[in-house]
Amino acid sequence: MEKVKLKNGLEHSMKISDEGNKYLQVSPFAVIHGDNPRPVVSFYSVKGGKVSNLTTLKQKQANALFWSTSGRFIILAGKGFNGQLEFYNVDEPETMATSEHFKATDIEWDPTGRYVATSVTSVHGMDNGFNIWSLNGKLLYRILKDHFF
Repeated sequence: MEKVKLKNGLEHSMKISDEGNKYLQVSPFAVIHGDNPRPVVSFYSVKGGKVSNLTTLKQKQANALFWSTSGRFIILAGKGFNGQLEFYNVDEPETMATSEHFKATDIEWDPTGRYVATSVTSVHGMDNGFNIWSLNGKLLYRILKDHFF
């Protein structure tokens, strides 16, 4: 097993793609590290037991990562505070869209990897409800509810 040393300090969050092939040992993963409020997001690939850096994104407003079920797309999210959402294509590598769902408490991909749901629960008292997004960051539906649990 190979170790990766992070140059930009403390790790905040790490996510491994569910699409990794455990038999061929090929799997992408991402790590949020560095100083808040704009840490660094690094993407890595593991192939044959070797780790290689795919790309590094600096100055991102993210504290959480959400891989699509296809493993190709990821959302860099400011979950729970600023609501920043960056829809990123890891294969290309490019940002497809940026948006926000202020105070989003939950972010989930659908099983097909084509849609994303973000929500704010009524514990937070404002803008409760949910949004449905396409995989490339287009807002499809916005439903507000007085009491959304």
